[in-house]
Amino acid sequence: MTSALEAFVDAVERSPEHQQRVSEATTPEQITALAADLGCSVSTQDLRAFSRELCATWWPWSEKGHAWRRAFFGG
Repeated sequence: MTSALEAFVDAVERSPEHQQRVSEATTPEQITALAADLGCSVSTQDLRAFSRELCATWWPWSEKGHAWRRAFFGG
């Protein structure tokens, strides 16, 4: 996992407000925009590459399965 992604995950874990924003995201770009707001340079590719490891309940793809997660990232 990249250090920027780790920093973003740490920031979101500490904030119920950020967790809510992530859980309500309908596109990966909404998540990367929040990461940028928090000073973390996280790409859509980073999220996709590590999405299986990102399993907290506040991730939009949590418990939705492989097909849903693939669709979320556009294929």
